[in-house]
Amino acid sequence: MAVSDELLRLLAEAARTVSGYSKMNLYCPFDSGAEFATELWSLRERIAQNDMSAWELLIGIFAPSGAWDDGVGPEGRELADLILAALKLVRDCAGPGAAANPDSKVVSPQ
Repeated sequence: MAVSDELLRLLAEAARTVSGYSKMNLYCPFDSGAEFATELWSLRERIAQNDMSAWELLIGIFAPSGAWDDGVGPEGRELADLILAALKLVRDCAGPGAAANPDSKVVSPQ
């Protein structure tokens, strides 16, 4: 099965949003919005290819006080919450331990 279309849509929205930022906050691990967006597009592609190893990286980015909060700030919190919910749904559908196993396949809910 394919990864959730909603998760892919949300990740694309996040990449487009952050790409408009010229500089990131001092605490953000990315120097520019373009660099951050490139990483999000890359992780989105990995998720689309059912690569669960990208799941933990995305959780770290969108968790409260993660890179998204540091780079985008409070105005991006709603989108981050939607992405976290979609990531958790994908994880729950993939089964326990799926994120720790890079050979796991991501499934969409039915």
